[in-house]
Amino acid sequence: MPEETVNSEVVDNGLQETGRATSENSLEMVMAQLEQSDPTIFNKLSPAHIDKILDQRSTIIEKVHTDRKDERWDNKFYLIVVLGFTIIVLGFVGWKLPEYFSEAISALLGGTGGIGVGFGLARKK
Repeated sequence: MPEETVNSEVVDNGLQETGRATSENSLEMVMAQLEQSDPTIFNKLSPAHIDKILDQRSTIIEKVHTDRKDERWDNKFYLIVVLGFTIIVLGFVGWKLPEYFSEAISALLGGTGGIGVGFGLARKK
């Protein structure tokens, strides 16, 4: 689609009226998506439409950020639970069965290495 059909004046006015700063790349992506759906849509765009598109995009970005933040906290919680359980088991083995403590440490290190190799191979695929 030639650039002349994009009403850049409407786009510029819409961004200035809202006072929002947005990257050109983000705006180009939105415009490309709109062009794929209906090439004549650029003649119908108003500043209110652009505001709505940018609001929706901002909401989506905010929700994705929140989900990632929550996922990091979940992963930290799981790590703390696993480490706590491991320390309790090693403490129990060291206290009740000190002759098996070195074997428990060897099993822990071997399991940790196996988990590391498994994650490495999974990421490689």
